[in-house]
Amino acid sequence: MKFSESWLRSFLEPEPDFGSERLADRLTMLGLEVDAIEPAGSLHERIVVAEVKSVAPLIESGQVKSCVLSVGTSSPNLDIVCAAPNLRVGMRAALAQVGAEIDGNRIEAREMHGMVSQGMLVSEAEIGLGDEAGEIIELDDSSQPGATLSEVLGLDDACISLDLTPDRGDCLGVLGVARDLAASLGLKLKLPAVEVPRESITTRMPVRLDAEEACARFLASVCEGLDPAAKSPLWLRERLRRSGLRSIHPAVDVTNYVMLELGRPLHAFDYAKIDGDLIVRHGRSGEQLKLIDGKAVSLDKDLLAVCDSHKPLSLAGIMGDAASGVTAETRAVVIECAWFNPRLLGRSARRLGIQTDSSMRFERGTDPALMAFGMDRARSLIAQVCGARLGPVTTAESAQHLPQRVSYKLRMSQVKRLIGQEIEPLFIENKLDRLGFMLTQSDEASWHVEVPSHRFDIEGEADLVEEVARLHGFGQIPDIPCAGMRGPSRRVTTTRQLREFVAALGYREVISYSFLPERSASMAAAPDSHLKLQNPMSSDQAVMRRSLLPGLLRILAGNLARQHTRARLFELGRVFLAKDADIEAQPMRLAGLHCGEQWPESWGQARRSVDFFDIKGDVERLLAFNGWEARANAWQPSTDPLCHPGRGASINVDGRHAGLVAELHPGLLRQAEIDKPVCFFEINVDVLTRRHIATFEAPSRFPQVRRDIAVLVNRNLPVCKLLDAVRQTSDERLREADVFDIYQDEGIDAHDKSVAIRLTFQTSGRTLKDDEVATCIAQILAVLKQECDARLRGP
Repeated sequence: MKFSESWLRSFLEPEPDFGSERLADRLTMLGLEVDAIEPAGSLHERIVVAEVKSVAPLIESGQVKSCVLSVGTSSPNLDIVCAAPNLRVGMRAALAQVGAEIDGNRIEAREMHGMVSQGMLVSEAEIGLGDEAGEIIELDDSSQPGATLSEVLGLDDACISLDLTPDRGDCLGVLGVARDLAASLGLKLKLPAVEVPRESITTRMPVRLDAEEACARFLASVCEGLDPAAKSPLWLRERLRRSGLRSIHPAVDVTNYVMLELGRPLHAFDYAKIDGDLIVRHGRSGEQLKLIDGKAVSLDKDLLAVCDSHKPLSLAGIMGDAASGVTAETRAVVIECAWFNPRLLGRSARRLGIQTDSSMRFERGTDPALMAFGMDRARSLIAQVCGARLGPVTTAESAQHLPQRVSYKLRMSQVKRLIGQEIEPLFIENKLDRLGFMLTQSDEASWHVEVPSHRFDIEGEADLVEEVARLHGFGQIPDIPCAGMRGPSRRVTTTRQLREFVAALGYREVISYSFLPERSASMAAAPDSHLKLQNPMSSDQAVMRRSLLPGLLRILAGNLARQHTRARLFELGRVFLAKDADIEAQPMRLAGLHCGEQWPESWGQARRSVDFFDIKGDVERLLAFNGWEARANAWQPSTDPLCHPGRGASINVDGRHAGLVAELHPGLLRQAEIDKPVCFFEINVDVLTRRHIATFEAPSRFPQVRRDIAVLVNRNLPVCKLLDAVRQTSDERLREADVFDIYQDEGIDAHDKSVAIRLTFQTSGRTLKDDEVATCIAQILAVLKQECDARLRGP
């Protein structure tokens, strides 16, 4: 959901006196997460309003004209050369004066057709305000010549993008967002003024419902006499642009505008292309629709359509047929305002793989009580923008199939129990009333609360308490430990502790979707090993993840595209393992990746890209945090296709496979559209949460004895197997065993390598003798010979 900040503020009375950032914080704390805040536009200060004083054709130049412009009483008139077809005397236009910059190009005075043009009249496309390139911008007559275009258009505005949860369909319109914000701030909610002109025609559009369970109410109104020269006013086009939509046709722009404003989808049909009555029914075998986007759809009994007496006209609530759509030749339209069953429409949209702004709102639930107001708003704007004459509104309805208002009991005791503190009754009554809930006092400590028709997400008392908590402010709720709860066991590492430790290593936590597109999911596992959803919300959420890697790569690619070239990301979440097309297990995993420089750029150290050993070191620190550094942590070379050849290892903790550490394969990174090396780890959380408790041992008062040995082993033998074999001697006198050198060059067989190991011996009760140490070393060499075919290297 995207809209302009000024549009949102226009619903509030008085307007909040704080800026965009604080407004975004308030929305986020209300549960309406702000995903982005972007400037509405940026124009050079020398792009101004100009009044056209005179227009004259230039000799031998076709449609090119010369004109004289006024940019204010304090400035001289300017001579301009222009070929725009809509140029006329008296209009207010946008002028880029000499010195203005557009896309990095400076406007200069130029001689054209024997005349010096002192600037350029600009179109929307030339300054990035729309797609219209054939005509210059025409401004309202109230625009003051000489004023900057940024000031006239209000480009000191911001565009706010919300990442709404699926249950908040009521906030898919600016009205819904403003309702929540007004309730939170204690402001008055100001609805747009609607003045519907008197009905001047008697043409009525008959409507019949043949699928009442799927469409319980349908409003239709004929609007005739659309002005073929009409254009959507700039203020309307600007609000659409700032909401991510482009201008199409004045009638279509109005329906899109009302959808964004009220969250109420509408549709406009070309009246001349409707044959007979409007009928809402299920499709019939053999019927076809060619939708506005060019996609062909075959109808059947499971798909709902709006039809005339002979043919289907639209896929109900999703998209219209191209043949019945509004075009430049349209002179009369029928405005549709309907209530469609959310489940049926959502199922149809997912089955066809089509999601539109309209279907997204219908499948989340639209307010049936807002239909009449939405229709009046659209008819008023069409009359205003298109000069249309309005006919009566026809209504077809099946009241028993409309959603019924429900009531729940709200008790003060439950409010205190779930929130953890007492909330004043007057606060509860005031805030819920502002949200549209109707409260009736049942006794001193409870109310009967009737849920408004726009809130499909309220299903019980707990949801009402959540509304109270939202408006009270989650940040205002004190941290009170629950009585009788014990702290976590020392033998268990909590997921919170894991998150904090990985964050302390310099990683930033991210959260990705559990559902993935098949192409992304196949990066981490074979396609046939994934669980596929029967009714995915979209093709981008078709399978359940087997690994956290695809989600991390998607987020990394987004960061790199925004020039964040050094990224350390981690995620803790569940993966879903399949067996016979069913879920076999849902283990929790911790995964992280590192891309770019190992350290932030600094004068004190050389720049170096991250490599396999850096991320392996992070994993070793993570294992040590859980007390596993003294255990047999075996690192085995991995042949997993995710790994860059020779740069991957599987992790074994206490004899169990725990995960993978690797530099990712370049081919995999190309699929993810990443052109930098990336190092990655993924570990089973159940291994990390079982903490190995260290036991205290007093330091010995007696000296250590160190001996170095060098053994020859097969070149391909992992060094960790040697160390594991050394530690298996179970001799308490051996305290440490560390590799300090590996040699495989001159004097060594080509199939071998020399590994030098430093052994440290010590006891807590006495000084060791040389013969005891020699016996220990002999035992170690015997084990190395047996387990690793190791031979003591001679001098």
